[in-house]
Amino acid sequence: MRLTSSFIVMNLALVSVSPAFAGAKEDALTLHKAVVSGMMTYIELGESSDGRSRELGVAMEEKVTTPVARAQSDWRQAADADASSAEYKAFVSCDVAAASLMKVSQTISEYVKSDSTDEPDYDPLLTKFSEDLTQCEKKLGVPFTF
Repeated sequence: MRLTSSFIVMNLALVSVSPAFAGAKEDALTLHKAVVSGMMTYIELGESSDGRSRELGVAMEEKVTTPVARAQSDWRQAADADASSAEYKAFVSCDVAAASLMKVSQTISEYVKSDSTDEPDYDPLLTKFSEDLTQCEKKLGVPFTF
């Protein structure tokens, strides 16, 4: 009888944690989707641009940085509002990936809108973003983008 009671209590504890974890994962999947969409938009903007222009910088802000920042903000608000936000910590790598993509986008946007002739070194930023996105995708259990 005692063993059965312990088993039931353990299963009830798992059941009560599962919905919060599912909510945290679902929110992280939504953030991941925004990051991947932002990355694809970033690539499309780069491929379709006629080179360095103020318009490209503005487009990067409007179509990459702003939507990803909004998704990241929504994810953070959900994590802060959830009483069991510890489940969200499992997916913090997706928040980090969003920040990495925004750093890439902001760096390019600032450069193309400026008069500077000193082009930033994008490779470390892109490498970090790739690594961060891969970590997010590992935690989510989704196919790797890179």
